[in-house]
Amino acid sequence: MTTASIVTTIFMAVVLIGGLAFCFSRVGKGGGEWED
Repeated sequence: MTTASIVTTIFMAVVLIGGLAFCFSRVGKGGGEWED
């Protein structure tokens, strides 16, 4: 793998994990109600 592909993979993983963590924290605090 090239350096660029490694960086891209790590970046995507961080975004995915961060997005999931953000969604779970929103659901936990908001009682499951989605807000814009």
